[in-house]
Amino acid sequence: MTKETMPRMIGGFMFVPHMIVAKGVWSIGVGVKGQIDQHWSDWFENLAITHTEEGETVLTGTVIDEAAMYGLLSKLRDLGLQLLSVNRTGSES
Repeated sequence: MTKETMPRMIGGFMFVPHMIVAKGVWSIGVGVKGQIDQHWSDWFENLAITHTEEGETVLTGTVIDEAAMYGLLSKLRDLGLQLLSVNRTGSES
């Protein structure tokens, strides 16, 4: 590990350079158990909300980077929703 890749504190946050694995816009699809009402779309960064016949919800759209993806997953966790699938369908960068 070199000085450039050593974890360090920056502005009160732990920065780990080698953990940054992707940049750019990601096309994603995330499936959860249960149905999320359409009015949550704004809170989910305007992702499209689709319901399946099996009573599940699929969120699709784009996130700006890996950090935004983790933010989305945190929101789903905070709502107590069971995660069924996470798919990165492409990168626009």
